[in-house]
Amino acid sequence: MADTVGTLRRLGADPTSGVDLDEPADEDALEKLDVPRPEIIVPGDQRNTVQNDFVRRDRRFHRINMGFPDEPFESFDTFEELLLAVMRNQQVLA
Repeated sequence: MADTVGTLRRLGADPTSGVDLDEPADEDALEKLDVPRPEIIVPGDQRNTVQNDFVRRDRRFHRINMGFPDEPFESFDTFEELLLAVMRNQQVLA
């Protein structure tokens, strides 16, 4: 599997990549206050269309269309797998 964190660091350091990284956050900071479901951690969303969730009850990462929280269209066992899918979807990786 690719070195996802290294790839993100490289892309984040390159101003021409289109990848903008925020400062690291702990788990408490990842729980968005506007999400009314405490079992969900939202590490990010994509322009109000796709939400990337970590569901505490099944300990998996899911990608959902906004507004349909119980209907994931992709699921992953690790955060790395989720990040790779997001980078491929955003055409950052081939």
